[in-house]
Amino acid sequence: MRLGSLESTHGAVYILRDREDIIKMYAEICETTFKLNGGTLTPEIKNEILALCRIRQDKLDRMMDSMGIPDKLRQLLEISSKPKLKHYCNRLSISEKELIILIHNCSQIGFTHRSKFPIYVPQHLEVNNSDLSNLKKREPTKFFKKINARLYGEEKRIHVHLLEKESQWHCFFVPTKICNQMITIGRMVRIYIM
Repeated sequence: MRLGSLESTHGAVYILRDREDIIKMYAEICETTFKLNGGTLTPEIKNEILALCRIRQDKLDRMMDSMGIPDKLRQLLEISSKPKLKHYCNRLSISEKELIILIHNCSQIGFTHRSKFPIYVPQHLEVNNSDLSNLKKREPTKFFKKINARLYGEEKRIHVHLLEKESQWHCFFVPTKICNQMITIGRMVRIYIM
């Protein structure tokens, strides 16, 4: 889902939920770049850009598939004793890249992946009727301060990744602030990975 325009001075915010959203976002960025460089965007060119984006995503998927499962995570998933698991985890550090590779390739070792992204918003940042009333009265200062605080620091997300295989499961909790999940491409796009 895109909010805003890539061609505006404020840019656009993308909320991505799956592979298809990533492809569509990339295609829109390519189309906008093409137009800003003086090109005329026809339906044929749009279709060609989309096809090239799909090819690029397929190539990325094949590259990720070839990486397999990092050894230290394969070992983690093979431990069946809770004391051994605790001991192993106490000296384990997992990078973002390793977690992404594990999630992408977990089916190679028989696991399925599910995820949830619960959001914690402090009570003082909840938008209430008073804020909406002030917004209607053209006094938006307090409303926008709350929104800004939520976007840039105080709203917290926890990424929960569950890997399951028969009766075995592993849960990864990744606490982050929303600003850490924001990726900026140039000055045009903000992406929130959901």
